[in-house]
Amino acid sequence: MGHEQQDVKELRNLNSRFSKFTERNSFLQCELNSLKDDLKKRDADVKSIKEASRVEIQTIKEIHGKTNDQKNDRINTLEQELQGSCAKVRELTDMCGQKQNTIAALNDDISRRVTDSEIMRRQVQTLEKELDDSKNNIRCREDQLHQVKLCLEREISNRRIEAQRAETIQAELVTLKHDYEIKSKEYQELLAKQNPDAKIKKYWESELNKSKNEIRREYEHKLERECSTIKTEFESKIRRIRSEEEVKVRQMERKNKEIREERDEFEKNVLKCKGQINDLKSKLDEENAKLSSVSLELKREKDEHRADDARLNGTIEILQKENQDLLDANRRIEDEIDRYRSILDRAENCCSSAAMLEYCS
Repeated sequence: MGHEQQDVKELRNLNSRFSKFTERNSFLQCELNSLKDDLKKRDADVKSIKEASRVEIQTIKEIHGKTNDQKNDRINTLEQELQGSCAKVRELTDMCGQKQNTIAALNDDISRRVTDSEIMRRQVQTLEKELDDSKNNIRCREDQLHQVKLCLEREISNRRIEAQRAETIQAELVTLKHDYEIKSKEYQELLAKQNPDAKIKKYWESELNKSKNEIRREYEHKLERECSTIKTEFESKIRRIRSEEEVKVRQMERKNKEIREERDEFEKNVLKCKGQINDLKSKLDEENAKLSSVSLELKREKDEHRADDARLNGTIEILQKENQDLLDANRRIEDEIDRYRSILDRAENCCSSAAMLEYCS
């Protein structure tokens, strides 16, 4: 009796527990159905979100791939342009080196020409000094010639005085001759009065004529000899002085001509050197202007390349950030799906345990 009451109590307890379990199971079943409905809705939403995310991720990947391709193409292009710019810079550096070598050679040439000009200037100064010395010598020779002319004039005046003396002597001789003739006439008259011997008369007359002729010839010969001597000496001195002066004048003229030619050649060389220096300076200015323009162009291209790189890096960072945001959203969606799946698994486990209990009861 006591055992049966205990069994009845246990059955009642089991029935109450089962009723509670059934109520709870029904409640859980309702919750499960609602969760299934929500899960289906969420699955549909998740599928749409996953599809949209997949499409968006695919689009982003395509955009990212295109951007990477464009970036790689742009990088390759920039590398090629940079290589071309480096080649241009090397060429310009080589050109600058060549220009500097050319400038150094031109500076050496200019210094050499300046040295040659200095040497030629010294030679010109030396030649001018020699010309001045030659002019001084010419003036000295002219002074000497003037002195010689004065001496010759004095000699001529002396010769004229001697000629005048000779004329006076001739006049005296004429007067003496006249006196002699007068005296001879007187003597002849005297002899005629005294009737001398004719032979003696003729003898003395002949002796007188001989002595007179000898005196005349001797004086004339002496006078002619002195005149010819003076004339030949004067002419020889004049010829010698003239020849010496003509030789010196020709030498001076030749030297002056050579000096003028050297001076003209030197002036031409100086003008030519100045023209070459001006041409070289203009070429150097042009090359410096070209080099500065090329440097500015290279700097501008480098700035543009830096700006393009910065812009591409910014675009890549933005795309990487968007890709990371999409990956984070996809991860959050997958975590939500896993959470709902775990809830669904727990609900299914509860349902299966309730079914097992119902089956056992």
